[in-house]
Amino acid sequence: MRSKSLAAVIFLGVIFWLISFAWSGPIKPLIYYTKTEKGLGNKTYIFRFSLWDAGTDGNMVWEEEKTLTTKKSTISTLLGDINTIDGVDFSQQLWVQVEEKQGDGSYDLVGEREPLAVSGVPYALWALTPAGPKGDKGDTGSQGPTGPQGVQGAIGPTGPAGATGAQGLIGPTGTAGATGPKGPTGATGAAGPTGATGAQGPTGPTGPQGATGPTGATGSTGPTGPIGPTGPTGAIGTQGPTGAAGPTGATGTTGPTGPQGLQGAQGTQGPTGPIGPTGPTGATGTQGPAGTVPALGAWAGKDINTVYQAATDGFVLAYEYSNANGAFLSLQGYTDGSNPPTTARAMVWGENNPALNTTTSMSIMMPVRKGDYWQVQCGGWSYQVYWIPFGN
Repeated sequence: MRSKSLAAVIFLGVIFWLISFAWSGPIKPLIYYTKTEKGLGNKTYIFRFSLWDAGTDGNMVWEEEKTLTTKKSTISTLLGDINTIDGVDFSQQLWVQVEEKQGDGSYDLVGEREPLAVSGVPYALWALTPAGPKGDKGDTGSQGPTGPQGVQGAIGPTGPAGATGAQGLIGPTGTAGATGPKGPTGATGAAGPTGATGAQGPTGPTGPQGATGPTGATGSTGPTGPIGPTGPTGAIGTQGPTGAAGPTGATGTTGPTGPQGLQGAQGTQGPTGPIGPTGPTGATGTQGPAGTVPALGAWAGKDINTVYQAATDGFVLAYEYSNANGAFLSLQGYTDGSNPPTTARAMVWGENNPALNTTTSMSIMMPVRKGDYWQVQCGGWSYQVYWIPFGN
């Protein structure tokens, strides 16, 4: 059987009373029992109540099943009004277990077993059926003295540790502290290597001209110089008379081809020729490998107020609903690269109108990138959170 994770027992009360009449008939023992479990709201359920001789495992000594309507997530009932508890041994410590009946006939545990404070002491009684007709109402009797305080019940087992809350926001950076005193001067370091030779400096200015030295001895005769250039050609004399024509000489060789002349103007386009026959069809190429197509993966149920990291791209879908009058509902979706995420991507609020007495519901949907963190927060009513990834 599964246990509701948000269950919290508010209190287990036991009321003792005895009604006596002169005409009283059979007496029926009853135990008043109440318990609050977060998330039950104001709804009608089928509950199975049972008594056990141990906090875990053990033997069941009594049970009954009934239909009840919770108010503000609180169960209130009289144990023994369906199946009598007359034969139960209350001299031993007993524990109460509550289960919710599901549509398929199975039962889910509601919270944990709690010790029954009535064990070892008297329990509630009332008249089941009268033996005869009711007599006239008698005068009101004087108030009796206050009874002694009952014995203290056994301390219940320590409940399981609650889930670790989400990490709080990082506080502001504190002011810088005062500068500490100057430390002692360190030892002189070893001499560094000799630096590279610097660039040569600019040439200095020319010094003043020295005094003229004494005349040197006469040198030997130098070699003969080169012949001078030819002088200009003299003027052409007058032309003599034309001589007789000589014989025709042989035809000389053909000279080289002259350069190509400029391109002439483009002529008009001629008529289009007939279309040639269709060529043969080429061979079909080999088929390439099949590509991948993104597709959605399987739905996965998730929880609220829990940080998850996306292994692939995907979507988050969440919804919340309640039929409790005046219930305030809220859904917020956060996702980014930090853990926990702080960037709100989707949110919605609403309140169930008491005048309409209807069920209010709301939902959000947001995309999440691969590698990013995401979280869904809600008001704590009935809810569902799903993750659906992209696959291939």
